[in-house]
Amino acid sequence: MEFSKKRDERIDILRAIAILCIIIAHSNPNGLILQLRNFDVILMVFLMGASFFLSNRGKEIRYGNYIFKRFRRLILPTWIFLIIFFIVYYFLSIILGDKYYFSANEIVTSFTLTSGIGYVWIMRVFFIVAMVTPVLLFISNKVKRHSIFFLLLLIAYALYALLLSADKYIPIDIAQNLFEYYILQGFGYSLVIALGIRLYTFRGNHLLIISFTFLCMFILLMIYHDFSPTQAYKYPPTIYYLSYGLFVSFILYYVLKFDRIRDFFYKGPIIFLSHKSLDIYYCHVFPIYVVELFGKNIPLINYSFYTRLFFIIFCTAVLLCIKLLFLKAPNKIRNLSV
Repeated sequence: MEFSKKRDERIDILRAIAILCIIIAHSNPNGLILQLRNFDVILMVFLMGASFFLSNRGKEIRYGNYIFKRFRRLILPTWIFLIIFFIVYYFLSIILGDKYYFSANEIVTSFTLTSGIGYVWIMRVFFIVAMVTPVLLFISNKVKRHSIFFLLLLIAYALYALLLSADKYIPIDIAQNLFEYYILQGFGYSLVIALGIRLYTFRGNHLLIISFTFLCMFILLMIYHDFSPTQAYKYPPTIYYLSYGLFVSFILYYVLKFDRIRDFFYKGPIIFLSHKSLDIYYCHVFPIYVVELFGKNIPLINYSFYTRLFFIIFCTAVLLCIKLLFLKAPNKIRNLSV
């Protein structure tokens, strides 16, 4: 891998794939489709590690400044989205003469990024793993040998497995929830981001070996869990869920090393999806709740997975265009005044 390139086209392609898979998952597909795309969150976290490496190699990281930027990038926009979301659905409830759709507890837990409306937990995970990413980069830079690095990962997962076992013995529900939300999920996804940070030190044959190893892990665990969907082992993430996501992440990255395949996908729409992935994520929650709240009354939209998917993608595109036009409006006004 050449380190002279600041941007890796494969990251853009894979991020676009991940956000599309997330939208597919939230459109309530059948079990097979739901399982096949169940690598998307792992892939997103994996790409965070790779992007962090590309952006910060050879740089001195000022931790406080870095955390503030991550907070401004991940948490603040999520809170702004939630304010708009709850206001929009409040006025919608008034217009339709309905009781407000969300309780005070759902609103509060949405802003704490724990439960609530259910789609903002990933921003909490992104922020938690971002907090430890500089430490993981430091460790990766110090540990040159892959064998030692993977031994450290194995030890870390063993500790994580002990924490998973200890979770059920926490007697207080609130304490258990906080432990799962902020410790276990952060720890589990930090193992993924550590591999993303290490990505550019792996050669092609390394990628295949790692991918094959995770595939074997996944197959063995799938048999052990009686072919249960990995989704059931996602909160918090276990090795069964992680192994499938990491297998797909590594194999997709390897496949995209071939110029013809990469050039086929690296087009304007893919680049746009990648660059606007966070905005797309926020926008797609609005039509999801239209389906969840009013689906029974709009059978044409809620008829099948495909009609739901089309509706969510269409509404997401419209909302994203509105947002982009809204952001451009001040610049146009400023230009006219000049």
